[in-house]
Amino acid sequence: MGKIIAIANQKGGVGKTTTSVSLASGLNRMGKKTLLIDTDSQRNSTTTYNALSEGVATLYDLLFCGEDLENCIQKTEAGDIIASDSMLEGAESKFPTDAGRNYLLREKCQELKEKYDYIILDTPPKLGVILTNVLTFADDVVIVLTPASYARDGMGALYKTVEAAKKYTNPALSIRGILVNMYYQNQVMSRKLDAELQDISELFHTKIYQTKIRGCTACPKSQDAGMTIYKYESDSSAAQDYMMFCRELEEEENGEDRK
Repeated sequence: MGKIIAIANQKGGVGKTTTSVSLASGLNRMGKKTLLIDTDSQRNSTTTYNALSEGVATLYDLLFCGEDLENCIQKTEAGDIIASDSMLEGAESKFPTDAGRNYLLREKCQELKEKYDYIILDTPPKLGVILTNVLTFADDVVIVLTPASYARDGMGALYKTVEAAKKYTNPALSIRGILVNMYYQNQVMSRKLDAELQDISELFHTKIYQTKIRGCTACPKSQDAGMTIYKYESDSSAAQDYMMFCRELEEEENGEDRK
């Protein structure tokens, strides 16, 4: 049975999309059957996968138009994806008004667990019913953190969001770990973050991944080019680091690094 992992941080600009795409496509390169679900109306994961969002069945059609699940899965060079749609931006009012509003994504996609080794979910950079649906569907959350984005208050708010999902809709949800992104070893903010990682780990009751994703200009350029980091510049530091992260996560999944 597959593992469903949400990549989250309610703050934008931390590299959630790059991490989602690099994790999903990296695991795919390792021979794992992997599906990426883009739940962000900005559609950055969709475009980076070179997938379509016009004239095809998208996540919006799956959730609100009765579209068949299989019709919503696009096969790309990077791997399978359910594409996002700009119409998700105003979709909050389209969710059911009863208690089932938080379970719609899970109801529509639950059978996918039998078909994939990993399902990776790129999430919107804000709180709301879509993020709650993601957290209700996911098994685990990986939090992406950058030296520039760290703020204890903001991180605390994210922790409360995950805890609320665990309490009300998904008791089995866990914070799998925290991934440090856009890391520059000799930068003051990076050294400051290093000094606080233990506190952050204790705050979230989770691990800090050993892999740190080094800052790299190839990441935004690959996204602009509609390519994964592996296709755009396979020998870049970010490509190397993300593959190392994929291996670290896979080893953890196999029980070799389970805490």
